[in-house]
Amino acid sequence: MIPRVLLTLALTVTVAGASEQTTYEYQIRDGHSRSVCTRMQEVYNRHFEKPHDRRDVSSLVGIKIPAPRDDKLRLRLLVPSFHPSSPEFDAVKWKVKRLLPPSSATYGPRAILVATLDIDNDGSEEIVIKQSFYCGRFGREELMVYERGALDVSQNELKADELWSKTNVPKFVGHGAYVRPFVLDGTTYVHEYEYRRASVKEVEAGLGETPFQAPEYVSVLRYRDSTPGKRGTEIQDLVCKFEMVEK
Repeated sequence: MIPRVLLTLALTVTVAGASEQTTYEYQIRDGHSRSVCTRMQEVYNRHFEKPHDRRDVSSLVGIKIPAPRDDKLRLRLLVPSFHPSSPEFDAVKWKVKRLLPPSSATYGPRAILVATLDIDNDGSEEIVIKQSFYCGRFGREELMVYERGALDVSQNELKADELWSKTNVPKFVGHGAYVRPFVLDGTTYVHEYEYRRASVKEVEAGLGETPFQAPEYVSVLRYRDSTPGKRGTEIQDLVCKFEMVEK
């Protein structure tokens, strides 16, 4: 029988995740549009070589990120929604706003992202809100989609109660660790990053959730529609899938 200590050490080696210094090459594993996949491979290899390195990011769209103990809006969780980036991702004009919690909540306001863009490529812009941000240990992100005019997003604050009510039921997009829309040649796509999650046995062995384990993938998706109020019902096309290979 293998001693438990040695078994734990072996598992530790197996699940060691990438670090901020890790550099990658993006290799196409599945592609359904040669032009899009070739272009995005160039984008990723040029701008996303070190996707986990955000140590020097000190502000977002002109807003200074406070020290962790003072970051009451949790602005630091928004950093992966902006960095790394490229002109395709910068085409989505995210605005940082405050989300006021329900009156019964025990926590304070949180920072969220709001943009207007034609995320389903139907010729009309929608309101896209991002309030779920990857925070480690099984974390995932998603986008909430509303018809234009369903919410008043002109103010700097939104109320949580308004994001899901009898008259406002959002559609959901994305289930990956990082979910980011971008625009290429006038078409909106969804970038979804995911990695190998720790198995139940690894968690039971005391290893917890080690982020950024190989294999790491980036999928480029074209979203078309989903059922209001129901997560995981997206109708979307896989355009490209890239494996992130450490250099």
